[in-house]
Amino acid sequence: MSQSHDRPQGRRRPAGGPLITAALRAHGRLTQVELADHTGLTPAAVSILVRELAAQGTVDIARTTRTGRSANAVTLSRSTGIVVGIDIGHSHIAVASSDLAHHILDERSADFSTGGSREATVELAVQLVSDSLAAAGASTGELLGIGLGIPGPLWEKNHEVTAGTILPDWVGTHPAEIFRHAFPGVPVTADNDANLGALGERFWGAGIDADDLIYIKLSTGVGAGLILNDGIYRGSSGTAGEIGHLQVDSNGLLCACGHNGCLETVLGLPYLLHALTRPEDAPPTLAEVAARAADGDAHTLSALTRAGNALGTVLAGLTTTLSPSLVVVGGRCLEMGDHLVDTALARARSLVLPALSDNIQLRPGQLGNRAELLGALTVAYTNAVPR
Repeated sequence: MSQSHDRPQGRRRPAGGPLITAALRAHGRLTQVELADHTGLTPAAVSILVRELAAQGTVDIARTTRTGRSANAVTLSRSTGIVVGIDIGHSHIAVASSDLAHHILDERSADFSTGGSREATVELAVQLVSDSLAAAGASTGELLGIGLGIPGPLWEKNHEVTAGTILPDWVGTHPAEIFRHAFPGVPVTADNDANLGALGERFWGAGIDADDLIYIKLSTGVGAGLILNDGIYRGSSGTAGEIGHLQVDSNGLLCACGHNGCLETVLGLPYLLHALTRPEDAPPTLAEVAARAADGDAHTLSALTRAGNALGTVLAGLTTTLSPSLVVVGGRCLEMGDHLVDTALARARSLVLPALSDNIQLRPGQLGNRAELLGALTVAYTNAVPR
């Protein structure tokens, strides 16, 4: 009888270590009590496994204080490996290297017109990764995973970039495969940049306390990342959240997608800056727009109000349909000041059912242009494959 009890325990014990390390990869730092909650293991089993992993050099243990009590905080050790996040935008590439304890070891970016050659974009991104690893005192041999952000939709079935991206040279390509060739043997996970922005704000920024949220990115393009039931919602095709191509004006400007009056033709930075430019002037900087709005400039406020109302109309539809606990707005348009977002919130509240009006919680993003990069790291932590 004792043998029948011993054998199941022997089979369960090896599975416990991977459960512990997977939880630490996802969350960075957890107490042993939190590890029990995340893994479903008993506190006693967690204590034994953590001691074994510490003896192997896999985890580090430090005393900490949680809710007024002393506890053991557990993290994966630096020796377990490195992950990298890459954010490819319309006019920049950003890269960050991190250990599996979620300590960012190096972060860098370069201005670059990614609307041009795909090969040149990849070459610069690979060079930035190499430089970042060197600055972090790491090598490609320690690299366990890469998270990659692309400013456009990817099909769910094959992760191919589809039409609608602001990077036309990437349509029909498979970004993850391209970077796997550059880093053989390293898992690469590619995703839409708005999805990664949602993950970034959920785990690092304005949405830490939210069970679900909508992240709206307002930059060169316009998109949304939807976190529902604690995970990214992609829809059947993988393109959920492409709100930039919702029509807000049937007589509006022609969008790159081929339709007229898409939200992106009102809120995308190139279009919005054009609307904000007086006939006799050069296009203003974002800081100049903010200053003019603060000074009450009528032309500036009129253009921002139009854009804010368009966003608010879309926001009302999203919140009525999905009822998220939080909406986070990020992207470079926030550099124009508060008027656009304030207008959008007022418009959304005016359009939803009265009972829902006060439930619309909207916050500006806390991470700025780092949201997508930190979201890429979040994906890399989760998908890192220990060697």
